[in-house]
Amino acid sequence: MGYAGKWEVVIDTKASQADGRKPLMPYQQEAIDRLNAFFDLTGKVEEKQSGMLVMPTGSGKTFTTVTWLLSQGVAQGYRVIWLVHRQELVEQTFREFCKLAPTLAAYGVSRVKLLPVSGKHAAMSMAVGDDITVASILSVASKNGMRHIRRMLGNPGKEKLIVVIDEAHHAAMPSYQKVLKRMRRINPHLVLLGLTATPKRMQDNNRLLRMFHLAKGEAGDRGPVYQISLEELIKDGFLSVPHYQRIATGIQGDTTYQLTKKDVAFYEQFQKLPEGVFDAIASDAARNKLIVKEYLDHRETYGKTLVFAINKKHAEHLAEEFCQAGVPAKYIVSGEKKNRETIERFRQGEFPVLVNIQIMTEGIDVPDVQTVFLTRETNSDVLLMQMVGRGLRGVQAGGTKECYIVGFHDQWEKLQFWFHPEKLRLFTLEEESEDSGDKVEAEVKTRRLPQLLPTTMEASYLDISQAIRGTLRIEKRSTIWPVGWYNLSRIEDVFSYIVVLNDREDAFADCMELLDDKLKEEHMELPAIQTICKKMLKGAAGKNDINHLAEYVSENQATPPYFDLAEEDAASPQSVAARLDEHFEFVTHKLSDEQIGWMRSQYESSARMKAIYSTFEAFQRSVENLLMRRQCAKLVEREERKEYHVDPDAYDLEELLENVYARFPQLRKAKILDVRWSRHVVKSWFGRCTALAGDRYLIEINRLLSSHEVPQEVIEYLLYHELLHANGKWAHTPEFREAEWRFPDSARWDSFLDRMQENYKLDYKALRKEAQERKDGRFHFMKKAKGETYASTVIAEEEKAWKEKQQNGTNPALPKFSFATGLLTRGYNPYFKPDAPGVKVGTKYCCYCGKSMPSVSTICPHCDREVPVRRNAK
Repeated sequence: MGYAGKWEVVIDTKASQADGRKPLMPYQQEAIDRLNAFFDLTGKVEEKQSGMLVMPTGSGKTFTTVTWLLSQGVAQGYRVIWLVHRQELVEQTFREFCKLAPTLAAYGVSRVKLLPVSGKHAAMSMAVGDDITVASILSVASKNGMRHIRRMLGNPGKEKLIVVIDEAHHAAMPSYQKVLKRMRRINPHLVLLGLTATPKRMQDNNRLLRMFHLAKGEAGDRGPVYQISLEELIKDGFLSVPHYQRIATGIQGDTTYQLTKKDVAFYEQFQKLPEGVFDAIASDAARNKLIVKEYLDHRETYGKTLVFAINKKHAEHLAEEFCQAGVPAKYIVSGEKKNRETIERFRQGEFPVLVNIQIMTEGIDVPDVQTVFLTRETNSDVLLMQMVGRGLRGVQAGGTKECYIVGFHDQWEKLQFWFHPEKLRLFTLEEESEDSGDKVEAEVKTRRLPQLLPTTMEASYLDISQAIRGTLRIEKRSTIWPVGWYNLSRIEDVFSYIVVLNDREDAFADCMELLDDKLKEEHMELPAIQTICKKMLKGAAGKNDINHLAEYVSENQATPPYFDLAEEDAASPQSVAARLDEHFEFVTHKLSDEQIGWMRSQYESSARMKAIYSTFEAFQRSVENLLMRRQCAKLVEREERKEYHVDPDAYDLEELLENVYARFPQLRKAKILDVRWSRHVVKSWFGRCTALAGDRYLIEINRLLSSHEVPQEVIEYLLYHELLHANGKWAHTPEFREAEWRFPDSARWDSFLDRMQENYKLDYKALRKEAQERKDGRFHFMKKAKGETYASTVIAEEEKAWKEKQQNGTNPALPKFSFATGLLTRGYNPYFKPDAPGVKVGTKYCCYCGKSMPSVSTICPHCDREVPVRRNAK
């Protein structure tokens, strides 16, 4: 029976400082004002309060909500429970709370306790007494989690409680309903707030509409607390401007993927393709080659790219194709242990392409994604908007000015996909043309590709992939926008550059190519250079730009370096300063060696950075100056854990065992040879049961718990747990847990054990030393006579059983705790029978693992335990 580590964070708000962010965006402040007007947090309202906040992906929904919860909820004594449907979202939200927690000092709150709960974080049994709990719904709704909800809410939560459901379109699931029902029994007046970026998913779900008072025409329903659309934010410049590229693969889906009548019927019923067809698409090497080729043709434009694949097989194949094409790529699928590490590496720019299976659709941010690849058809505008939203983080959110959404579409005759992404209003925004002032509507050009080599499911994917060759070209037309700039350095002490627009890129490229050719042949004078520039750039550049360009070429006898604007945000000191916060938990203007190392890697990998800043030190100073202008998060944790000491014989285990038998007499069936404290303080378990020869059992309790800080009932609960094992319930099955939880107040004792790291200063090295100095007298000072009598009895019984098996014609293995190795299960100094089989006279044996060891050693080299200093008699 093991236990968890420390997860709880106690922040001293007065000694800490928040990261300086404020809801500066008008829509964020408006959302907070609406929340204040919508909910009455005076604690005097009797009726149910629930509402929905609708803010699109990339708009700072979490930041806005956390700001409101701290200033209006926690500041007024409310306990906050934030529920998410995926483990990966727990830490992101928890981190946001920590960064903003110091703002509570302004409201007179000097300390705040926070806890993350999920399968990767703290257990539900540890959720006791925290002001803010960010939890995975799977952890809370589990059988074990439901036992601890009352303790999680505590007395404050019985009076004042705010429950937030992130991605609230999931709230109709039975797990959420079960948890909310239990919480409402404890606090009927809890405040319920739902968050979503996709309100359309809720329109046809009456349960959700009633939960959040959204149903039209019903008394008390007031609609969303606040709502703003993605299109509004893009139009107002808060999010990236998306450019959609529809790519027709030219693949006839019906024939290539051998669509059957059964497949068509499945689609008509469920509005999605069956898994067999998905597998066929995933294994289509021609199609995958096309997807990778599209990226290769526009690698500089697309940059950091997030690919949404069909299924796991598709993700594996695509990642493999990218890598074979020389593009470092990784893939993630739900449930993999390394997902978090892979996403973080993608954030830090270690590889440019990440393939995923909808794991990145909700809540997990990589703000500087430049491009999103959609490799599947969908009839869900909600799913599409979630995928598109991953690329829409604007500059003010650490993202990009523009993003590229690339959709790959097959041709189907028997299936009708009615949802067409390119028809979304967000892709047809009107923009001002800088030259003419006319409004130009974004246009989408569909590119059709020839039918590629057909594939067979039996063939090797790699063989097919290697056999494919194709020349693919793409045609695009869109609004006019800047695509790059030429760095002219300093001319007359003025920093000079020429911005290149997308429709003039070719003219500049042709001009630079001609100049490069001429410069290779001869030294060029200014007049000749001016003539070429005027001729080649007529209508594409102004007079001043042409003159500055000619002066640069004349002086340097080389064309100026060109930089793509897609790299501008990633290369600027402003963006790097913002990205430091993404990669490191706490950032100030006094950068750590690790942070400086990360910055240097960004600088060294970017020609643009080197062009603007001649040395890394100059670039570093620029970033530090920006950091000095803002307040960065600096958290100071309070140490509220108590001192802890191990006491010799704090409890008589045999006496406590009798107490357990008195309550549960049926457990006497198991033959318990001995119950004892462990030899040392250990870190990996609280109690354990070992099966011995002759159907007998040894129960050990961690010496760590031999302390007056530990309630007696905790030790009895552990003994009860191990007795269940001794009585045949070895696996921790649901049936075992049901039996275990019959022990009185079992949830309370589970919580005590799991929270020991949170409640006490457990310095294991010091505690081991303390236990060594105050050894259990029963182990070391047992009378020799008693030990000898005990030893001879055990040896005789085991020897008899062993010989009987031999006489029956079997060749029995020596039992782990046996006479043959001279072991005693009770832990006393060992006594050996000199004529016992397998025992060598004069040899020292470990009384735990039974293996021979050096006679001069007191520590067994096999099991690393201390062995009493005594040899077997001759």
